[in-house]
Amino acid sequence: MARIFKRCPCPEEAWKACPHQWVVRYRTAGGRSSRQHEQSFGTDLREAEDFALKVEHDKRAHVFVDPKAGQALFRVEAATWLDHHLGADSSIATYWSVLRAHIDPAIGGKPIGAIRREDIKALIATMHRKGLSASRIGCAHLVISAVLAEAVRDKKLPESPCSSIQLPGVVTAADFVGPVPGPRPSTNGPHDHQRSAAKPQVKGHDEDMEPYKPLGRVFERHRLLR
Repeated sequence: MARIFKRCPCPEEAWKACPHQWVVRYRTAGGRSSRQHEQSFGTDLREAEDFALKVEHDKRAHVFVDPKAGQALFRVEAATWLDHHLGADSSIATYWSVLRAHIDPAIGGKPIGAIRREDIKALIATMHRKGLSASRIGCAHLVISAVLAEAVRDKKLPESPCSSIQLPGVVTAADFVGPVPGPRPSTNGPHDHQRSAAKPQVKGHDEDMEPYKPLGRVFERHRLLR
């Protein structure tokens, strides 16, 4: 169980009134075989109690993430990930190049627990403004995403901030043109019959469809391909 106390010469019955900070001592998942950790707080007892309760709740739910683990620097975690990577030498060399040139100056010195989606989006935007290719930017996103995902698996982060970040050159939705059912406009020209006879027929094409109209979703285009 997490223990809340004060490391001061004041008697315990005076802790609520004394100006010294509260300390929570706890163990990570693993019980008595795991190391003890401490987290210091100010004079707000409620904050210390909330932290202690969360630690115990998360350990019982098997979702506990040690706050101390999130203090590891991104550049250290990235170097560890690359050292253990089993990809081709050329791929690893490319990852190192992107890490040194673009990622490390932006977030390399930050603890992984302090990295936010805004930091990653700002890095992507900066690379885009510099005129870097979509593949280069995508490589940077891949490295960041892989490093943070590994941290989640190692219980160093509760979740990765590198999610749902749009990259340049990747279309997520667009307006396409597709056939829309409806009456065909009347034709009264003298050569309409000849043009209709000479018009090639598209397999699966409905003669009662109007000329193409924008539909607004990518998946609507399947009607053109059937």
